[in-house]
Amino acid sequence: MSSVRGLWNRFNESDLARLVCINAWWLKIIALVAMTFDHIAMYLFEAPIVSSYETTLHIIGRIAAPIFLFMVAEGARHTQSRVKYILRLFLGNAVCLLLLVFMNSQFNSYIGFHLVGDIFPTMMYTVIIIHCVEKCIRSWREEKHLHSFLVAATLIAVCVIPAILYEVLLNNQAVSAFGDMGPGATLGMQLIKVFFPSILSVEYTPLFIILGLLFYWLPNKSLKVVSLVAFAILARFPMGLDTGYFISYFGINQHYMFLAIPFICLYNGKKGFSGKYFFYVYYIVHPYIILLIGYLCGMRFMGS
Repeated sequence: MSSVRGLWNRFNESDLARLVCINAWWLKIIALVAMTFDHIAMYLFEAPIVSSYETTLHIIGRIAAPIFLFMVAEGARHTQSRVKYILRLFLGNAVCLLLLVFMNSQFNSYIGFHLVGDIFPTMMYTVIIIHCVEKCIRSWREEKHLHSFLVAATLIAVCVIPAILYEVLLNNQAVSAFGDMGPGATLGMQLIKVFFPSILSVEYTPLFIILGLLFYWLPNKSLKVVSLVAFAILARFPMGLDTGYFISYFGINQHYMFLAIPFICLYNGKKGFSGKYFFYVYYIVHPYIILLIGYLCGMRFMGS
């Protein structure tokens, strides 16, 4: 017993602190690697070596989104300008979708590619809600009630108007006049998504925005981990929510996002190397690099 107590005393707080060793740069790199594995499985599944490990690669890929969301919450906390942060995410979404439109129109016969994931709107709405809610509360406490109401009205408009516009055009036959992009998607809808991304059609559904808000507002890492576990359980046992706008959240293997927990727990709160634009560029470009590799290996993709 005394030896156990002696070992415990030697494992002091500084030893524990050394275990928490992953800064923001490396946490994002881990998310990028996991995302790349997921997309390799998605786009190169015809390759025998990939098909043999397809499920495993998708499971590893589930690590990426919660880490990105966690880092967006951290970014909203530490950024010098949330407005500029929101603008970067908006431009990231615009470039991602405009590049998609270009690739579909110019290279469809080569790669037949018409769909990529886009988590920028999910992250953008997370930061918008954080910014507006805190600004509204601050104005109310300073007895600037009119300003508080204006901020609240702006937040409602930003969330509701694009959703209404998106739904109206989605059910409008005139949208097809913009040109067909492939099964289930039109060029017109993609252009609308560039300038008016809907909160109802964000990647991983609005449930991920709620998780991002919890990552930001919960006071300690333990509660944030508990919230991630809860959302992973919800993904595994949807309890009647797997319909309508939420159905894509309950995709195959989505509950494996709990595998991100160890990496989040090891986050030490330090920035590390910045390289913020590297992550934007890599996220936007990497699917086409994977598709190019597949094309050079003789693969043909959907729509070709």
